[in-house]
Amino acid sequence: MAALVLAEPDMGTACMIFMIAFVMLYVSGLSLRYIFATGLAAIPAIYLLIVRVPYRYERAKSFFSPGADPQGHGFQLLQSLIAIGSGGFSGSGADGKPAKAFLSAGGAHGLHLRHHLRGARVHWSGYRAFAVRSVRLAGIRGGDESA
Repeated sequence: MAALVLAEPDMGTACMIFMIAFVMLYVSGLSLRYIFATGLAAIPAIYLLIVRVPYRYERAKSFFSPGADPQGHGFQLLQSLIAIGSGGFSGSGADGKPAKAFLSAGGAHGLHLRHHLRGARVHWSGYRAFAVRSVRLAGIRGGDESA
């Protein structure tokens, strides 16, 4: 499935699919030795996937050195660093108001970390509710079958 997503070309989603698969394999009991060996074996392929495609290479360069092109590729990363630096991880400044990055256009994309944390909290609360409901249903049905 990750290969099909990578053909789109969407390397970020493909990497997330691989990371989720590695976590699932670890949780299911696969030895860390095999997981690390697979990760090490994937490094050359990841390198080639980044270097051979120009826009991916530019994104990687701007991620590691955003100051090299502050008005171009590195602009968003620098603005998020300014927002986090002035407001901490909560995204609020000393006066309690949301931090504003220099030349920020505002909007939902300017809230970076806070926006993602709220979304993750909503998702995890949904997963928790599903898990609790599943356990309760399993307990109810388990009691009926054993009688």
